[in-house]
Amino acid sequence: MEDNLIINDVIPKDHVFQISSEYYLEDILKKDGSIRDVLDLGCGDGNSLDIFRKIRPDIKWVGLDIEKSPESSSRSRTDGYFVTFDGVHIPFPDDYFDLIYCNQVLEHVRYPAELLKEVRRVLKPLRYFIGSTSHLEPYHSYSLWNYTPFGFCQLIEEANLHVDEIRPG
Repeated sequence: MEDNLIINDVIPKDHVFQISSEYYLEDILKKDGSIRDVLDLGCGDGNSLDIFRKIRPDIKWVGLDIEKSPESSSRSRTDGYFVTFDGVHIPFPDDYFDLIYCNQVLEHVRYPAELLKEVRRVLKPLRYFIGSTSHLEPYHSYSLWNYTPFGFCQLIEEANLHVDEIRPG
């Protein structure tokens, strides 16, 4: 029963109020001026760069994706710093990023538990991981998983990350 208390603590009482990951991103970027190094994990076409530049042009943005995803293969942007990886091992040193943004990506990841452990490794202590994932949507672009709030919280906590809030979006 203790697990149910954990999930109840992170689901807001207004649970029907949907919010996108961009809402959290904008909120945190405006509140915390110390954020400098940002990783967009699963950046695809790289369009989140525009969101970051609009809110905080001073941020050092890095886009990371697997080399042969349909989204990264069709990327035409050249105005950002893009890196590819094997889908698990993030090619940056420990405690490197202030914020990791992961929008609608984890349902495509072959080994999500391993990747989330890497997220924890490259994320500075007490910094931010903001993201979203699909739930029970039709297949698209190599999607593998559907997450329940409880299952997703378990994955996050097993990676030694902390969930502040989870809600539909």
